[in-house]
Amino acid sequence: MSGMSFFDFIKNFFCFKNDFGGNYLDTTHIILASIVSLITIFLGVFFGIRHRDRDERAKTKFILPFAITMWSFHLVRMVMIVVRTYASGGNGWFQLLQCDLPLFLCDIQYFALVAICFAKGRLKKAGLDFCLCLGILSFAMGVWLNAGTYSGTAWWTSSYIYEMVVHAIPGGLSLYIAFSKSGSLKLKDIWVTFLILLVFEAIALTLDYTIDSNYMFFKSDAGTPFSIFANWAKGNTPLYSFFVWCGMTVYVALYYSIWELVAFIVGKIKQSKRA
Repeated sequence: MSGMSFFDFIKNFFCFKNDFGGNYLDTTHIILASIVSLITIFLGVFFGIRHRDRDERAKTKFILPFAITMWSFHLVRMVMIVVRTYASGGNGWFQLLQCDLPLFLCDIQYFALVAICFAKGRLKKAGLDFCLCLGILSFAMGVWLNAGTYSGTAWWTSSYIYEMVVHAIPGGLSLYIAFSKSGSLKLKDIWVTFLILLVFEAIALTLDYTIDSNYMFFKSDAGTPFSIFANWAKGNTPLYSFFVWCGMTVYVALYYSIWELVAFIVGKIKQSKRA
């Protein structure tokens, strides 16, 4: 950054140009990801315990600013993608449709938070379930394992900051929901989660195979841990897509099962102490 003009800084910050690439899991990334992780975990647990005895309305009111922050970051990002693409001579709206709609697995959090803040009944419960089930996964994938962004983006650019913010928030909120006892996973409700997930997967797959996009990484691992499935598929794209679908389905089933098992064990321990 030494000797760079303010105008060049702005162009690099908003990724109109990229003179300063990053290195995935280098010292800077590890330090920043560690700081973000510690802050996220501390705040999620701290406020979760602190708000445990508050009513549902108060807990929802606490979540609302984070939902607004996530949507604000994403909407600004979408606008910048359109502007950058047109500035480079491309079709900004097609670029947005092809690559940057909120249709990745982590992006379900955007809609889940809206359901938590504004819906009631089963729909709100589904939002809480998605945050509990996918929040930590989104946090780990986005803050630590997103090689596609962190390997080629400087830590001070808008894209780097965006990835940290919109993936840390779901992780912190999932801890908040758990420790504040705002929600709890039940195996009997898993069919709702699977149904909603299936809708997102169907939309993603349709776009992936019609306009050559890569939503939910159904077509390519793009630097994600899904590279394991790519190795298994050995270049067979439909088989790779099937492996990705199976992986997401198994993850949800295991998460629900482990949650309920832990809840059962904790319940038995509490029951034995009372006896």
